[in-house]
Amino acid sequence: MSEPITLEVFSDYVCPWCYLGDNRVKQLKKDYDI
Repeated sequence: MSEPITLEVFSDYVCPWCYLGDNRVKQLKKDYDI
């Protein structure tokens, strides 16, 4: 197994690009159990 990494995400909910990125991070969380 590989060594776990720490992922920190900062987001601005007013920014539409941050909103889209937040959805991708949520999908990563489901796909890779992070």
